[in-house]
Amino acid sequence: MNVYQACFDTSDAIELFLPQNLYLKPIARLNISVQLPLLKVPGKSISNWEVMEKVRNIIKPDEFSSLKVSKSTLEFVRLEAEIDNRGKIPNLLSKLDSRTIKLSGFTDVLKVRAAEAKIPYPTRHMWDSYFRDSKHMNDIKPGERPDTVHICNLPSKWFTDKLSKSDGRDMPSDYIFKKVFEAFGEVRVVDIPMLDPLRNEMKNTSGISTFYFGQDHSFEGYVQFKEYVCFVKAMTALKGMKLLFKDGDKAWTANIKVDFDKTKHLSDESIRKRALEREKILLERKMLKEEEERKLKEIEDKKKEEECRKLMEEEAKAAREKQLIEERQMRRENRRKEREMLKQKQLKQDEKNVKMSAEQMALVQESRRVKSMRLLGYLLEKAKVRMEKELILKKKEELLRRIEEEKKLNKEMEIANTKETSKLALINKEKELRGKLLARYKTFIQKKLEDEEKKINKLIEAKKKVLMSSVQEYAVVQSETTSEMAEGNDYSEKYTCLEKATGKPKISSKIAPQQEESFLGKGLNSLLDKNIMRDHQATSNIRRHAFPVLSPSDSDSDPLAEKYMSDLAEGCHGYFGSSPENALHHSKQRGKRIQMEDLSSSCMTGGTKRRVIDSDISTSKGTVSAKSHTSVTSVKPSKMHKI
Repeated sequence: MNVYQACFDTSDAIELFLPQNLYLKPIARLNISVQLPLLKVPGKSISNWEVMEKVRNIIKPDEFSSLKVSKSTLEFVRLEAEIDNRGKIPNLLSKLDSRTIKLSGFTDVLKVRAAEAKIPYPTRHMWDSYFRDSKHMNDIKPGERPDTVHICNLPSKWFTDKLSKSDGRDMPSDYIFKKVFEAFGEVRVVDIPMLDPLRNEMKNTSGISTFYFGQDHSFEGYVQFKEYVCFVKAMTALKGMKLLFKDGDKAWTANIKVDFDKTKHLSDESIRKRALEREKILLERKMLKEEEERKLKEIEDKKKEEECRKLMEEEAKAAREKQLIEERQMRRENRRKEREMLKQKQLKQDEKNVKMSAEQMALVQESRRVKSMRLLGYLLEKAKVRMEKELILKKKEELLRRIEEEKKLNKEMEIANTKETSKLALINKEKELRGKLLARYKTFIQKKLEDEEKKINKLIEAKKKVLMSSVQEYAVVQSETTSEMAEGNDYSEKYTCLEKATGKPKISSKIAPQQEESFLGKGLNSLLDKNIMRDHQATSNIRRHAFPVLSPSDSDSDPLAEKYMSDLAEGCHGYFGSSPENALHHSKQRGKRIQMEDLSSSCMTGGTKRRVIDSDISTSKGTVSAKSHTSVTSVKPSKMHKI
């Protein structure tokens, strides 16, 4: 096992001992802590190797010279990393500290914390207080004061004497070890326990007492300085350092462990005890050697006696074996003779058996032939029966297959018929529902039309009464005014009566009779130009119904009556234009047409509202008919529009 590792950056190396190419290099060590997630799934684990690889990827292109796990728990993993140059520590800390990594199989991110590692090393206060407070130490004696340095994990190969190699083993040289540490001051004595072969057998002395793996590659040593200043200088120089060895372009480092001696290892008393122990061990070894030689001599004598006894036994055994061989030869000869006699007897018996066996074989063959013939007939019969059964089964399967196909065809026909019948039923049902809806809508429309007709008839009757009363009043007034006209030629009373009857503006009384006649003539001509008096039947009806009192000569000769007749004809145009039967027939036909249009529009557009044009409806009593569109204003059209 190698106790050292390769180094690629030697820029900060400090010279220690050039003949052996030894240097000191500052230790650049980091402590990295990775917080682990909670393991919720049983049996799942986190790989420390994966965590180390993630940390290595963070610092790229930089690399660690060494990275190992110093502590691992369920909550965190602590890594100890080392780099070649101490000047790179701030850069690596900025890359690592407060970073996060993600492991495969885990959704949580892991937080990374990094800090420079504090290297454990004894301080001046520690060794001063230790030797001051220890009662078994004496500052006057060497080894019992702070003057001895204990160094561990030193590579043996770096301290070997190149001129005195032996046994193919790299054993350190105490001379070179002393020369190396004389760089810090004058050395009083050094001790390398590895070079003392009896050190492991010493009970009351310090040093290497147990075996550990790799002890042939590294060693520990003790260096005792004559002066306290040299000791302090060595301890100060080795603080936070590791040992560097150069071999041409290559370099290696070893992490050495340095501490002050607390065991009085190089005190005079310890050295004397080790010498006495060594002499004691050597004496014991000498006695053991003599005892072993005596035992070996006894063993050799016993061997010689045993050899003589074995020779005598072998001779006796040889004689017995010779006698046994002769006896075996005689028995073998007798057995050979007996076998020859038995063989001759056996030959004779075999000849007899051959004859008997030939006859038996013939009988057996004949019986086998008969049995085979019977068996063949039986098998042929069985095959015939099986073939017939197979034919019957095939016919049955064919019949079943045809029956199933017919069933499938029947089912498909039934399904198709059911679908057609269901479609026809749906169409008939739709027609029936549509007919019901149309019948209901027709009854609703007829009811509405009857209601509107009743309302219009009532309005027409009311207007007829008002008109008849106004005409009768006008006839009475006309008879009164004719007598007054003969006396005073005053037209004011005439026009007041006319205004009451027709609602026309009153003609001023200041107009001369000639101007009035021209005015009336112009009014009549204008009415004729407008085709208001084109219906002669209407005027005759008005004359017949409205003025039964007036004589024809009076009404024709009176200009005021002519004007009233023209105004009344204009106002009542359309009421008496046709017969009551024709008007009612036309109104019913028009109502039916509007009803069908509304029904078709409601069916096509989903019942959208449409306005119904006001229809000309007349009464069956014959004297008054409804005015078209603009004449009848009292009929409310909103109800008919909403049908």
